[in-house]
Amino acid sequence: MGARPGAGLRGVQPQARPAAVRRRRHGAGRRARRPRRDVRRQRLPVPARAPHRDHAEGRAAARRVAAPAGLEIAHRYLPARSGVGGDWYDVVPLPGDKVAVVIGDSVGHGVAAAAAMGQLRVAAHTLASCEFPPAEVLQRLDSIAQDLDAAQFATCLCMVCDPATLRCELACAGHPPPLLALPDGTARRFAFPHGLPLGVSDPAHPADYEQAAARIPPGATLAFYTDGLVESRMRNIDEGIARLASALVASQAGSLEETADGVLALLADQQGHDDIALLLIRPAG
Repeated sequence: MGARPGAGLRGVQPQARPAAVRRRRHGAGRRARRPRRDVRRQRLPVPARAPHRDHAEGRAAARRVAAPAGLEIAHRYLPARSGVGGDWYDVVPLPGDKVAVVIGDSVGHGVAAAAAMGQLRVAAHTLASCEFPPAEVLQRLDSIAQDLDAAQFATCLCMVCDPATLRCELACAGHPPPLLALPDGTARRFAFPHGLPLGVSDPAHPADYEQAAARIPPGATLAFYTDGLVESRMRNIDEGIARLASALVASQAGSLEETADGVLALLADQQGHDDIALLLIRPAG
């Protein structure tokens, strides 16, 4: 439990934020609202959701998560003190006993972030249920995000996993990288193709999302999370990712539920500043 920050982390390279994201996060260079484009081929019904001031939606999402045969899943959602946020995650059962895992973060707090989160979450669930590959899920979500408020963008990570083989396909839209804690006491990034956040690309030049394949080793713990767990005013995101890797390694000896609790206990100083979502996956048995 007392692992030195950054210990055991292999292969973690600094994560550069796209220039467009840096401008949007700090409120500079905001573009005028873009004209609506024709996305009839890609558009799916996306019913708007009213924001829940008590974070009931986040708790309801947690109750609906179910692990498929062959995998263990533990998950936590901690709201920020400042109000409604935009963190979300989902686990979608697929034919052939496969499962899709989606985690995202609509940047900001308040009604706008919650509304964007609700629309993107419903769309992501629908797209994943239609068995689109992860890269196409993100491409279609990016088209939907173009029609959201011009001040909003979102990060997202989508994975499809076959529990029988532990083979996974992943695509990423500006989201922090998943981490893999190994039984030998080390940690590293899982497959991590880079891609622009949802909603920041030029409609005339839509984002192109790559897809990567990787396998979860037996006994390893795979962690998905939002930036509230790794970023703060005290440290940059790369330092935060190193701290999370150390916390995963220090906590993975127990059950997966104990690992989730241990990680949050070791990173307790992150809580309250921003929404935190954490989802852990481990091969069963």
